[in-house]
Amino acid sequence: MIDPESLLVIGASGPTGRCLLPLLHASGVPFVATSRHARDEPGTAWRVLALEHDTSPCLARTVLSLGPMDHLAGWLHRVQTPNLTRVLALGSISVRTKVAAPLPGERAVAARLAEAEHRLQELGTQRSVSVTIVRAGMIWDGRTDRNVVPILEAARRWRCLPYPNRAGGRRNPIACTDLARIFVALLTQPATSGVIEVGGPETLDMRTMVQKLARSAGALAIPMPGPLLNFIARSTGASGERLRQVLTRWDQDQLAPAHPLATTGFLQD
Repeated sequence: MIDPESLLVIGASGPTGRCLLPLLHASGVPFVATSRHARDEPGTAWRVLALEHDTSPCLARTVLSLGPMDHLAGWLHRVQTPNLTRVLALGSISVRTKVAAPLPGERAVAARLAEAEHRLQELGTQRSVSVTIVRAGMIWDGRTDRNVVPILEAARRWRCLPYPNRAGGRRNPIACTDLARIFVALLTQPATSGVIEVGGPETLDMRTMVQKLARSAGALAIPMPGPLLNFIARSTGASGERLRQVLTRWDQDQLAPAHPLATTGFLQD
């Protein structure tokens, strides 16, 4: 059972969640953290929650979700929420940056995000719940994230990092620590419904980002012709398909407005 006065934090064991929980403790906000797997950490109340299957009522007044939005939307529509007044949900600017992507998989991501946003907003209207969706740009922490860490690991393994020599797409990555601060700030503000986009303080083109990643990994950044990299990707099966999806994005801008609380430069602690 969850105290109705408690904040329910979904996806609390992920990179942003690990940054958020200490801030919540410091602020004195009572909360219950959830994860798909059992956890036992002194000072934190944990609950095992698999959104795809759970049917028990949600008694919290506020839900803050750092997990997949589609799972969140399905869960909230499925369960009873007698006390719920507010939802804060982490989304992605991919909902707009990938909507016209050349690869079907990328467009499917955008469509799934758009549907999840729609369902959350629909729930807000039906149940008189304030729904705030926070679309983030590229999220990183350099340790466990899924955007930067796989590239760093590959660079360390290969001792080199090839990249398209014309990769000019721009990003302004946002650190998990900064994103956590933004969510805490939102919790202290009056509840409103809407969508906000948040990015980091530093705008970099992909060439510069790759060079910074290579230096951080102690590897050599190697510019290569884009067609050659695409040929390599097509020749290496499923992993190559993932690489091809990445390469198609590297020449496209994917920017979000820099947030005042986002102060951490890329690959800086």
